[in-house]
Amino acid sequence: MPLNDRITARLMRSVTQIERMISEGMSLSELAGAAALSEYHFHRLFRAHFGVSVMDYVRRRRLAVAAKALLTTRSPVLHIAFDAGFQSQAAFTRAFRKVYYTTPALYRSRARDVPWLSSVPISNEVLAMLPGLGSDQPRLEVIEGLTLEGLRMELDSASRAEIPQLWQRLAQVLGTSRFSAAEHFGLSAGNEAILEGVLGYWAAVRADEATTPHPQLARLTVAGGPYLVFGLEGDAALVSDAYDYIFATWLPGSSHALRSGPSFTRQREGSALGASDNIEIWIPVEAV
Repeated sequence: MPLNDRITARLMRSVTQIERMISEGMSLSELAGAAALSEYHFHRLFRAHFGVSVMDYVRRRRLAVAAKALLTTRSPVLHIAFDAGFQSQAAFTRAFRKVYYTTPALYRSRARDVPWLSSVPISNEVLAMLPGLGSDQPRLEVIEGLTLEGLRMELDSASRAEIPQLWQRLAQVLGTSRFSAAEHFGLSAGNEAILEGVLGYWAAVRADEATTPHPQLARLTVAGGPYLVFGLEGDAALVSDAYDYIFATWLPGSSHALRSGPSFTRQREGSALGASDNIEIWIPVEAV
């Protein structure tokens, strides 16, 4: 096994250990031991592979489990806060708001899980989609704006599995030739919609403003601004899981603040339906 694969396998053992001990106290030395690494090398390699420190990752995993408990149990918020390793409800609320953009009580009252903020832990396959996440930061790019046309659906956490069918419908409407020759944009609404637990998701292509809109498609305009761009490698079916990791774990632990506006996937021209090549995730962030 190549050295990098062996290191990844060791680090994933520590991730398994984190999941086993998610509601318990855990130390850096225990997690380093699970990876069979010294504390120094474990801390450095974990950040290089995951893009966040070990204990930041633990904290965000506890918040994800707490979010699930808010929706699936009647436990008091204070008890859930203690189970998540927080010393007070106030500290839990501050940390929760940073990731979920609302308070635990309001999150529970909505009674709906959130797309792009799944409670599922990262897998080796998803980690492989985000090469060099810690050592190679995503690029920052400013765009002027986009005019797109496509098909729209209401997306919650349960209906994410229906996204491929929406793309199949778009391919049928456009025809194979035009669909394959176009850039593909999978666009979802910004953090205002995350507060409601439902996103408006578009399967779209770039539109020519000089032409008449396609009669079976809706046209939309995306405002310009700064975006963080993550290049992906691997299975296109795992894009939703990569979104989960970026929004719930990587972004709150980074120096970037989420900006109001849509996020989107972008796939270059010439890609077939379901292809896994040339995919990027674009996240709107505040200018640095």
